[in-house]
Amino acid sequence: METNFTFKTAALMTLLSAPFIVSGCGGGGGGSSGTGTMSLAVTDAPVDGATKVVVEFTGVEVKSTSGGRLNFDFPAPRQIDLLALNGGGSEILLDQVTLPAGNYNFLRLKVNAQNDGVNDSFIELDDGSVHELTIPTADTRGLQIGNHFTIAAGGESDFTVDFDLRKSVTNPPGQNGD
Repeated sequence: METNFTFKTAALMTLLSAPFIVSGCGGGGGGSSGTGTMSLAVTDAPVDGATKVVVEFTGVEVKSTSGGRLNFDFPAPRQIDLLALNGGGSEILLDQVTLPAGNYNFLRLKVNAQNDGVNDSFIELDDGSVHELTIPTADTRGLQIGNHFTIAAGGESDFTVDFDLRKSVTNPPGQNGD
């Protein structure tokens, strides 16, 4: 029986939803002129019945409250096995990138996870079978985390996206495909 696993999109659109949480810490003043730096990592909570949950990231986009968008596209897609990060590990996506100080509306993880028959993002089950992971909005929205955050002038902000794979990976009924 073929299955189509997908990330729940409704829950992925908000920052503090169950599927993942962004936590951060930072320092510095709260001014809005100058620049600050931001680091972003991913980690996970485990999912039963799987040996790998690989997501292919292509970049990160941040949107300021003034409307400007900054894109940090990776030179090559990065496949990260989220299960390998279980137990406190994380994988850095952005390391000390410079951003204009100020307020931001959201960040978006750009991912390759379309329902196109390509296993760029996939889940490997305990029985050895491999199934494509899809995000219905992968080509337009990716994994958008819509919560406001601030980059302080002269400050350093470190964020971690924590996927809760037990809630994020589902097998929608009635969908065919791999």
